[in-house]
Amino acid sequence: MLLQGEFPGPMLDTLNRAERLGILEDALDWLAWRKLRNRLVHEYFQEMEPFAQALGQAMQAAPRLVSLVGAIRLQAKKAGVPV
Repeated sequence: MLLQGEFPGPMLDTLNRAERLGILEDALDWLAWRKLRNRLVHEYFQEMEPFAQALGQAMQAAPRLVSLVGAIRLQAKKAGVPV
């Protein structure tokens, strides 16, 4: 994690470290959000129901993602990095 003078490694290691630091509640959530994002951006939905379900999942994840941004900003401030 760059804010702590660490160099990035494999994504899962970075997510697990963020979880241990309390920045991210659950590393697996991030992986699910990433998969959902890719689905929404890259998949051509033929039916409305799967698209509506994916949008619903995104809406449920949104507050936690906003909270995550706040946690990252807090860590940046602690490290003296302007945000």
